[in-house]
Amino acid sequence: MQLSGPSLVAVATGVVGSAWLSGAIMSFSIGGAPAAAAVQHSSAKIWAELYQRGAASMPKFAIGTALAYFVAAYDAYGDGRAWGRYLGAAGLTLSIVPFTLTVMKYTNGLLHEEAKKDASEKDDTSVARVNKLLDHWVTLNFIRGSLPLAGTVLGAFTFLREAL
Repeated sequence: MQLSGPSLVAVATGVVGSAWLSGAIMSFSIGGAPAAAAVQHSSAKIWAELYQRGAASMPKFAIGTALAYFVAAYDAYGDGRAWGRYLGAAGLTLSIVPFTLTVMKYTNGLLHEEAKKDASEKDDTSVARVNKLLDHWVTLNFIRGSLPLAGTVLGAFTFLREAL
């Protein structure tokens, strides 16, 4: 099946956008959190800065990417093609927000508490606690990053299934 220009652009934007979003989220786990953990008494403060930057940008990218998938679904529906998988891809991409606000809430909260502490309040026990929290956060963040990646796979699979 031949896709029209707008539909093809929407699908490509959704697939590339969700792949980029996944990589950007996972990069916080691969590079950001380990770099923060390397600076022992400032780890939580560095993590809090990384978190703030991610919280300010990632949901916006997820919304933009989901909109592209919604356009692709709308076009597919109008042409009588399969459209549900594009909605699924949009949902997977957007699911980073509720995942962060529910599954990651407790760990994020504890890390934010640690980030508010003065340097004089930090001892070896606090450093060990932050390191353990960061390790757990890295795992949760990888899971979160896999959600838009699953959206990428679903969007690309749907496109390829239509194109072949």
